[in-house]
Amino acid sequence: MLGTNAAVPAQTHLVYDKEKTVAEETYEGEFYCVKCKDKRSAKGNIVVNDRGTKMAKAKCPKCGTNLNRILGKA
Repeated sequence: MLGTNAAVPAQTHLVYDKEKTVAEETYEGEFYCVKCKDKRSAKGNIVVNDRGTKMAKAKCPKCGTNLNRILGKA
């Protein structure tokens, strides 16, 4: 779709691990794969870096490259 900037709404979820009683936040939405040079829909975990910025990390479903998306301050 050329010329449209229609954003796909992203979803965040809390996943509870049965062994650890800590909730892990997940992100489901669009990432950009630098190897495929295309947008990919993927589901990944949310981590907070040293500066306090939330980042979603996933794997490209087509080529397996690590995908990162900056989500903002924690």
